[in-house]
Amino acid sequence: MALHLYGVVRTADLLSGEVPAAPGTENGPPLSAVTRDDLAAVVSPLDPDRELTESDAVRHLDVLTGLVARGPVLPLRFGTTAPDEDAVREEVLGARADDLRRGLSALEGVIEVRLDLTSSDDRDLPPLLTGHPELHDLAARARAPGAGMDEQLQVGEATAQLLSELRARRAEEIAEELAPLVEQTRYLAAPSEEVERWAFLVERDRLDELDTAIAGLRARRGHEVDLGYVGPLPAFSFLDRDERPECATAPASRWGW
Repeated sequence: MALHLYGVVRTADLLSGEVPAAPGTENGPPLSAVTRDDLAAVVSPLDPDRELTESDAVRHLDVLTGLVARGPVLPLRFGTTAPDEDAVREEVLGARADDLRRGLSALEGVIEVRLDLTSSDDRDLPPLLTGHPELHDLAARARAPGAGMDEQLQVGEATAQLLSELRARRAEEIAEELAPLVEQTRYLAAPSEEVERWAFLVERDRLDELDTAIAGLRARRGHEVDLGYVGPLPAFSFLDRDERPECATAPASRWGW
């Protein structure tokens, strides 16, 4: 039977060779480990005729989150499959065993967390207008008799530019405040212009400090921006291309991390 692959771990991090059941994964297909020497790929059986769904994507992330509690994880893209266990051993674990070991060693003792800063015009425009009276003048000219499209566009462009500068400055201030607690920072693509998304690589031993810092930011700046905080996660955003496990077949869906 075909197999759905989740990620690569060290065999020693699986207690008695068993895969830990993370919350949210109990009702799906059974998890198991395909091992080769000191490396293990976490897998589950897959019906090749069944289309993967969003609930499968959520479970994929839940499994990886459960694994990262035990030690370093090299995550595989959602939708990665193999025809059987032999293919996993040879094409995933065996073909690049040294690269996998180096990747796992690089992630020893660190995890990823993500921070979304979600802004809104309703909160940002009033202080922006107060601090930039020239916007009032532009708006007044745009409303004046005889004003045309050019004046209206000028108001829109000036407002959008100032909003962008405000949000970028606020995101940089927050990232700088958190910088002493993290090893690396990556700016990630966000789903909309209102969202700034960051990934932080954090030492496991400093996660409580980061949690406390985020709580403090929410208390002090929550009236300005919503702070969405997720983790711990496998270090999706900090894997170089040569550290990513190769899959036995191409990813089978549009989902991915």
